[in-house]
Amino acid sequence: MIVVPEVAAPHQLVGSRPCRQAVPWQTDFFDCVFQSPLSWWPAAHPDDVFTATSNNYVTWDRGLNSFSDMVNFWSGLGFLVQSGDAVIETERTL
Repeated sequence: MIVVPEVAAPHQLVGSRPCRQAVPWQTDFFDCVFQSPLSWWPAAHPDDVFTATSNNYVTWDRGLNSFSDMVNFWSGLGFLVQSGDAVIETERTL
């Protein structure tokens, strides 16, 4: 047991504060979404997006159904870009 009083309270182990943070970040993805009517966590990702071919919202993480899907396939998610007055999803490969 290593205790560093300057960093942690005497009863805390080094690393005990960040030990519950998600590593890799993708594993925390599904817990950080908008929860209506109030949302305490600001989402670091979009929940719903427009695509270039649709005027209806679709979920940005469509097709990803688990934490391991997010870890393995995050790079196939689309980017959001300004297109005129709209923001649309592009370059999605999933």
